[in-house]
Amino acid sequence: MAPTGLASRLALRRAELVERSGRERARLVADLGALAPAFGAADKVVAAASWARRHGAVIVIVAAAVLAVRRPSRLLKYAGQAWSLWQVYRGYRDRLDGLIERIERR
Repeated sequence: MAPTGLASRLALRRAELVERSGRERARLVADLGALAPAFGAADKVVAAASWARRHGAVIVIVAAAVLAVRRPSRLLKYAGQAWSLWQVYRGYRDRLDGLIERIERR
């Protein structure tokens, strides 16, 4: 069957839209290329936060070692405060995780 006038107009319109879509996609890639450094920095911050969350004990041990070498008399004082903060953090961590999960599900 030979294409009707409507079919040929639709095919032509489709080709125009595909071409326009390609141009817009290329322009978007070029525009977002300028933001690549910012996205890269954000990715590094997220990765660092994730690492810190998984390896919290390492951070505490390093901080305690530095404190013990630099100011040994304050180690016990800060240890008590750190323990109190840790308990508060653990109390709120589950609540915050639940809140974050609910927000991500939306």
